[in-house]
Amino acid sequence: LRNNIFYTTGGATLLNSNSAYSSSSVLFQGNDWYASGGSFSIKWGGTTYSDLSTWRNTGQEKYNGGAVGASSDPKFVSAGGGGTIGDATRLGTLTAYQLLSTSPLINKGVKQSNFSIDPGTRDFYGFGNNYGAAPDIGAFESSPTYSASNGNDQFIIDQVPIYIIPK
Repeated sequence: LRNNIFYTTGGATLLNSNSAYSSSSVLFQGNDWYASGGSFSIKWGGTTYSDLSTWRNTGQEKYNGGAVGASSDPKFVSAGGGGTIGDATRLGTLTAYQLLSTSPLINKGVKQSNFSIDPGTRDFYGFGNNYGAAPDIGAFESSPTYSASNGNDQFIIDQVPIYIIPK
């Protein structure tokens, strides 16, 4: 799993896996792990990790021997402010989960092309993809011509295509 944001509140565990899978079976790379209002906690098999650097010792969040991923506040427009939409065709209106221009996750993802994966030309919201040196972590790709604001803007995006890329 690459370039996702795992965001919890109230002390919830970021990841709880009964098994400590090998990195050849399950691999996390370039993700952000943020526990708002709580402590970092990943349960991987029988071990609980309290920080990202220690969890990397399992082979996770590494690429070519280097550390990738983050444990940073993603700086969403309005975390938790997405509401309930009740209609899958309106998923693109969840602008509360776009990154602010001050997000530390901009240009911090891993390039899908490094793994022979075509990421497509659009992000989740229908905007162009990959404007910087690396993709942003998360579903929103910020650009020099567009960055999210305080959440008072409204964007209507009709039926944003979602691409399923087989492994």
